[in-house]
Amino acid sequence: MKKNFYFYLFFLMILLGHCTKSEDSKTDFKKLSLDKSKLDNLINSEQLGIKFYQPKNWQMINAELSQKNEKLRNNQIEKNFIFKPLYLFFNDSSKSLLNVGLVELKDSLLTFNEKLNIYKNFLSKKYISNNLEITNFENSTISFTQFKYEIGGYVNYRIVFNSKKTIVQFDFTILKDKVTEERKFIESVLASIELMN
Repeated sequence: MKKNFYFYLFFLMILLGHCTKSEDSKTDFKKLSLDKSKLDNLINSEQLGIKFYQPKNWQMINAELSQKNEKLRNNQIEKNFIFKPLYLFFNDSSKSLLNVGLVELKDSLLTFNEKLNIYKNFLSKKYISNNLEITNFENSTISFTQFKYEIGGYVNYRIVFNSKKTIVQFDFTILKDKVTEERKFIESVLASIELMN
């Protein structure tokens, strides 16, 4: 009887440890919670049609640096889409990066939702070989699509949505071993996004 008790106790500990581990490594943001202690300055972007808070202790740096890099990538890879970075934030201690901007599709006859669907399809095909996970979730009146994929030692969370003005992209790049540490910052930034009238 005592042996059975220890066996079940051991089995229960393994099971609980496994559940805890899988919860910690959960990578989607279906239920967003806003932690104001993880946020800094409010950004009002007329161009994007949104307002949001930057992550605390992430420095805003010149988005032109990213624009030059994106021009090269767009010319070589994404011929139908143009990503225009407007805000770039960097966390020096974790080496995490947040790139916020708009996505343009050259075909202007399509609606925003049609463009967004074409872009989602494009991202799905582009990152399929990089452990791609796609998640849809909502916060308030905004419907988000998250593309999570891995490249080298980094995890990338590319989150796109329609702001009624344009297609908006929040692109988080984080070292794999820093994902748990940065998760609350990402979640709080996403939860802070509001559409402007």
